[in-house]
Amino acid sequence: MRDRGTAELQTEESTLAQWKTGEVTDKRLPYELWLFLLISAALTSAAFLFSLVARWFHWGLPYSFPYFFVPGQLLSDFRFFWTKFSYLHTYHFYSSSGGYFMYPLPLFYLLRPLFATSRPFILFILLLLVSTSLLVYAFVRAMRSSGMRGVGLAIFVAATVLLSYPLAFEYLRGNVEIFLFSLTAFGLIAWWKEKPYLAAVLLGVAGACKIYPLILAGLFFSERRWRALGVAFGTAIAVTFVAALAFGPTVHAALAWDGFQLSLFQKRYAGVPSQLGYDHSFFGLVKFVTLPWHPNLTALVPIYVRTAAVLSLLLYFVRIRHLPMLNQVMVLSILSITLPPVSYDYTLLAVYPPLVMLSMEVARRAFAGLEPIPNAMRYFVLFAVLLTPLSFVTWFSNPHGAQLRCLCLIAILWTALRYPIAEASLTLQSKPVIEGALSA
Repeated sequence: MRDRGTAELQTEESTLAQWKTGEVTDKRLPYELWLFLLISAALTSAAFLFSLVARWFHWGLPYSFPYFFVPGQLLSDFRFFWTKFSYLHTYHFYSSSGGYFMYPLPLFYLLRPLFATSRPFILFILLLLVSTSLLVYAFVRAMRSSGMRGVGLAIFVAATVLLSYPLAFEYLRGNVEIFLFSLTAFGLIAWWKEKPYLAAVLLGVAGACKIYPLILAGLFFSERRWRALGVAFGTAIAVTFVAALAFGPTVHAALAWDGFQLSLFQKRYAGVPSQLGYDHSFFGLVKFVTLPWHPNLTALVPIYVRTAAVLSLLLYFVRIRHLPMLNQVMVLSILSITLPPVSYDYTLLAVYPPLVMLSMEVARRAFAGLEPIPNAMRYFVLFAVLLTPLSFVTWFSNPHGAQLRCLCLIAILWTALRYPIAEASLTLQSKPVIEGALSA
């Protein structure tokens, strides 16, 4: 009896190992993923029809709808950079007459090579396509590692990409967010593949360009990877220092100029309710609630930033660092795009890594016949609402889809904090399913 029990245990462990390595495959699409795609398609269709009706009856164009229905918006962010960099090496670049460069200095050197060419727009679009292709390739590889194959894989990847509101918005506006997201996404992939130093460098560079991606360095702290944590913050500091040194005339002068530019962003955007229709930050929700009184909340922005930082650190040490890794990635990714006082919709790209990781876990469990993830349906419904156009969400003729997205982000955040996604294990009911799949 003891020998047979040992043999069964060894067989179970071997089967579980094969399931974890993706050797259990299936061409079907789990119903949770079907639900995500169906809701995404329905909401996108509703937004599309709403925009057509709005144009037909001259109701005005919903500002938050991205699919090239707003004249003059195509590559508008990149056109601003093109105008700004046309003044490079002149007085107008450094003064207000040439517009403001309201970004950290390392981003200046990310953009500068584009405008050193005679065709910056063509080069920018090519880089967009290359970045998107690499991200889609990583998406396919990730889902294949979960056991998804064939038609199910093709439908899920293609529909997720084509129905992606943040990606469409990125292409419409021509923002550089996709490049920073690529650094963050491949940093998370490196972390997932047990390459902590590569992950730290990528997250450090992304953090130097936009600060908030460094929130994901909390993954190193919870795993006690102190050197990787030091590399992440050291990289961000080094990249910032080198950029300031190159910008000149001195490091202090360069950082002072950049600090002034960033302070203007706070005054012009963070405290006022302009462009609220696609600002899904926590502070954007505050601005929406106080909208009837038309307040200028600029003076409250520093208080909000300090308070949010303290509360987030407290939350991290009390709860986040004790969660399973999938929950941690989900929570930290959401905080990276909701804590800033302004966070526009192209930053929603940051939620795709946790979405893909959740989809992988759901697929693995479905193909193996294991118990599904608790609250999986809730996650995918919320992600579907979050990542599709919501131009029909209006209040007194003003679009407020971003505030609904903020509520979705809060709901996902609460669910991830409240319900740990434990590692799956084999059960007596799942063994025949897995063994049959392996022998097929």
